[in-house]
Amino acid sequence: MKPNPPPAPLAAPDSVAFLFAARYNIELELRRIAEGRQIVSGTTPLSRRIVPVFQLTRHLSESELIEPRLAVAIREVCSVCSPAIHGEPVTEAQISFVKEVAPELVAALRTIQ
Repeated sequence: MKPNPPPAPLAAPDSVAFLFAARYNIELELRRIAEGRQIVSGTTPLSRRIVPVFQLTRHLSESELIEPRLAVAIREVCSVCSPAIHGEPVTEAQISFVKEVAPELVAALRTIQ
């Protein structure tokens, strides 16, 4: 019987950790807003699957809880964060874009009751 190999250290580049944190905070705020207004629950009723961020953003925009320009910014930021989180390459320009936009985006979402 072969011995089990030692556990591999887990790490992610700082840029990917930042992109994860940006996406996490955006989704956290979107779900807070949606659940507080009972627009859509955190999961779909039949499947108990998490509502995708793009669908959640659309619901909130259609309900006029977030402005259309905010919804566009959310989609643009998430379109950079998602591939990076899943191990796909992103450019320095994309990372810079998220670093510039995401903090203000999350701050704007936090002001919505």
